Amino acid sequence: MNNESVTTLKKTVYLPPDIDERLRRSAKKHRRSYNSELVWALQQYLDQQESEDVSLDMLRTPDPVARFEERITEDENGCWIWQGKIGTNGRAIFKVNARTISVHRWAYEHYRGPIPDGLVLDHLCKTPLCVNPDHLEAVTVLENNRRARTHCFRGHPFDDENTVFKKDGKRICRICEYERRAKYRRQSLEKQAR
Repeated sequence: MNNESVTTLKKTVYLPPDIDERLRRSAKKHRRSYNSELVWALQQYLDQQESEDVSLDMLRTPDPVARFEERITEDENGCWIWQGKIGTNGRAIFKVNARTISVHRWAYEHYRGPIPDGLVLDHLCKTPLCVNPDHLEAVTVLENNRRARTHCFRGHPFDDENTVFKKDGKRICRICEYERRAKYRRQSLEKQAR
């Protein structure tokens, strides 16, 4: 945005001259797109002016493809890094038809087709915020877990001798499971001794 004003549906709002740089910094800091930052700034300004004759909902893009494309940046590896909202699990999320969904799943289904039943998406580039459908592959949970981490959270290796697979495909570290059961037995015995 090179000029210092934004024309909304019914009136022109004049913004401070340094608003462009401030919005870009704020968008980068809060991992949001520039357009969503601009809408937020306009909303704050209009709230201060107590102007109700401008509808900011008209500035928001309801088209999920346009919103998706404005929230990605491509890095040197060809990854499309998500610049929008990040969920508590560290995955990219956004709303489509009032539902919060995982962006990588939406991108895969939009650009490549539906995800087959019983399969999950694996990031071939190992970048959790990558939403490039070419970097995603539909695999079983078992295969996804095999490709994932090489060690459990306590540092034990996930190898053939130390790994147990549950029916749902999740991996369990044998050493950690043994220690967990031993601790449970000890606590049970201590409770019975009291």
